[in-house]
Amino acid sequence: MKPLTPEDREIVKLRRWLHSKFIEHFHIKNEKKNPGWNELREDKMRGISGGAPDYAIVIDKKHRKSGWNKLIFCEMKRGDGKGVASAKQKHWIQLLKDCEGVSAFVAHGADDAISYLSSFIQIIPPPCTEVPTEQDILNM
Repeated sequence: MKPLTPEDREIVKLRRWLHSKFIEHFHIKNEKKNPGWNELREDKMRGISGGAPDYAIVIDKKHRKSGWNKLIFCEMKRGDGKGVASAKQKHWIQLLKDCEGVSAFVAHGADDAISYLSSFIQIIPPPCTEVPTEQDILNM
């Protein structure tokens, strides 16, 4: 198995926290890591768009502080400050922010994402500080 990138480690920390709080979420496939021609063609056919955020997260009635359910899009970047949102990513984040009832943000590490998401949920837990091992990820 290939070693995890710094961004992947942050994603695993965030997903571990979301799972621990039973918060529904899903990954939006938009990255292309050495795809073959067939995969590129299929992705294009399915409508994959560069710059789309990494995750969609739903804060539902079990978790929200008040009001309606909340749909939140999160673009994850590494926590060391070296990850920067591209122009396409910034475009998508702004487009989504302009939608009524939707939040969108760029997180610089899992703790940044957890802090932002905690502002919408009833119980504000401490940030996840454990760095997962590759074996932890395989066991998820």
